[in-house]
Amino acid sequence: MPNNRSQTQDSLYWGKIVDGIAFALDDEGLGMVIVSENRADNFVNILNPSGILGLIGVGQISTSLLLEVHRIGLPMVLIDHEDPLIPSDTVFANNVDSMARLTNHLMGTGHTQIHFIGNIGFSRSFRDRWIGFRSALEESGIRLPLEDDANLFLEGVEEELFQEDFINWINKRKKAKILPTALVCANDRTALTVSDILKEEGLNIPGDISVTGFDNIEDATRGVPLLTTVHVPKEAMGRAAVEKLLSRIHHPSAPLEKILIAADIVHRDSVDGPRD
Repeated sequence: MPNNRSQTQDSLYWGKIVDGIAFALDDEGLGMVIVSENRADNFVNILNPSGILGLIGVGQISTSLLLEVHRIGLPMVLIDHEDPLIPSDTVFANNVDSMARLTNHLMGTGHTQIHFIGNIGFSRSFRDRWIGFRSALEESGIRLPLEDDANLFLEGVEEELFQEDFINWINKRKKAKILPTALVCANDRTALTVSDILKEEGLNIPGDISVTGFDNIEDATRGVPLLTTVHVPKEAMGRAAVEKLLSRIHHPSAPLEKILIAADIVHRDSVDGPRD
């Protein structure tokens, strides 16, 4: 697990994935060591390859570290991440299809001015969610040009440092009377922060604007209103990674696989039809 603030075992998202890994390993009578070092040279010193069956990478991991694991020859499975230089098995939620379904749901309730909020360069999952959002709009004949600010690719979303940019963006659109009717956020953390800002700016959710998240972390049920989101089966992703790793250990020459875990919409109170 990378040694950074957002991807830790205490995280409402990543921690559930680690729980799934731990439960699945326990079922097999196996143990695990959690490594939070992100420097390849230190990582090699920490590991004793002869005592480790394989590695499960959780979240973003640097190419240099993955290259070192590949050089050592350890079998590995990556969760919620893939690297174009390092061949490996991967496990993802089905981000594209589930985000497309969520976007179709919004359009089905009458929304046509829908905007995506997130940094699509942050992770493969965020980019896939953007692709699902974009494809649903295009298939419905709704085209939001990339050259304007119809889609807010906020830097700093993952560290929750985007508030000022979002406030400026929403106030600009309020002044021009071109507010979106719905905001599709790349994850729940972004959606909850966005919701707080909208309320501070005097906007009602969902009366003035609907907001959706993604991941279904526990905090999604604590906001006001409760957040409509997509439930990512986080423990199932961890269990799937263990199953794939054990299969890879026993069948090292089998074709690599990208495993997609289905994710479902959770309908709550932050979405309603647009006002006339």
